[in-house]
Amino acid sequence: MSDDANIRGVLRNFIISTGSICSKVTKAAQNLKTKYDMYYDYSESLKSVLGHRLLAIRRGSKEQVLSWKIVVEDQDAIDLILSKVAVNNRSLFYPELYTAVKTAYERHLYLSLKDKNDLMKVPLFGEKTFKQCAGFLRIAGGVNPLDNSAVHPESYSVVEQMAKDLSVDVSGLIGNEGLVKKIDPKKYVTQDIGLLTLNDIVAELKKPGIDPREDFSTAEFSDDINTLEDLKENIILGGTVTNVTNFGAFVDIGVHQDGLVHISNQS
Repeated sequence: MSDDANIRGVLRNFIISTGSICSKVTKAAQNLKTKYDMYYDYSESLKSVLGHRLLAIRRGSKEQVLSWKIVVEDQDAIDLILSKVAVNNRSLFYPELYTAVKTAYERHLYLSLKDKNDLMKVPLFGEKTFKQCAGFLRIAGGVNPLDNSAVHPESYSVVEQMAKDLSVDVSGLIGNEGLVKKIDPKKYVTQDIGLLTLNDIVAELKKPGIDPREDFSTAEFSDDINTLEDLKENIILGGTVTNVTNFGAFVDIGVHQDGLVHISNQS
């Protein structure tokens, strides 16, 4: 059932229409004054939450100030799915069907990953997809410490060899700049792994978790601008591009209706 596109669509619509996004301050930041303090104990319906609030929550989570989750009435969701697959609730097999629905729902929402190889347990997740995304996934507190790094599973063996050559285990190598500086990447070049990749691995081992992307700024909507009536001529606002066409771009500026910036006004 968790592989059924129709059921997944019904469940997705149910979550969007009835669910809420909830955020709380992390233990590390609970005594700090930050720009995210309004989200320290925050809850709002998914169908009404504004885009800039979602951006703020996600950014606060990235900076380890906030934790967040989507909250939905699980029993209502299970009953909804059951109504789509159960023909006769008086059937002898109805209890087994209910258990199957409940299990499928829980696995769909709460699949727990303890190892990157667990990704292969995800429905419709093949080896090609695994190779493309495994290096971007982080699993904190997993079985393998490298699962919480940018090192791809295909390169785990070379890191294990590096650690062995330095007489430490992998966890003792990660983040230990003194030891990592002793690694000569050229020593580990093979037909399958080149020097550029090895240099990236060494950089990750030296400072694990560093985002390789350049810093970027996100749009911050004005708290004073919430409706079209709040807009004034010549006012300058930040916004998020939501759609690009051959005649211009549509931009969300936080007034519940995207505005068009015509191509003739773009520089």
